[in-house]
Amino acid sequence: MAVLTKEQLADPSRYNFAEAEVDLHEIGGSIKLKALSLEERLALPSMLDGDGEYKPTLAKLAASFAAMVSQPKLTVKEAEGFLGKLPTTAYDRIQAKFAEMLGTEEERRATVKEFPSTDN
Repeated sequence: MAVLTKEQLADPSRYNFAEAEVDLHEIGGSIKLKALSLEERLALPSMLDGDGEYKPTLAKLAASFAAMVSQPKLTVKEAEGFLGKLPTTAYDRIQAKFAEMLGTEEERRATVKEFPSTDN
């Protein structure tokens, strides 16, 4: 594989984001997820409170949901309107598929170890 030039690396039209389809048999269809850009990921709200405790809210989950779903395209407000009523089995499957797209827990730990941050 050829080494990219800095112009090629900076050209977003070359980027290919992974996608995955998730069957939502509970509601008779499917949705498509997409991998996020670093900019999109950094824009997501933290699920941790000031003490570092995991404290998700519907608004924060809706923001994440809207960011990761590529089809149908949703706004955060639209996702907030139905997400709380979505069967948890469907939501958990969506989250699991998205986590799978991000890599294994072992890969995540290796990355955190290689690139330590105060956020981890």
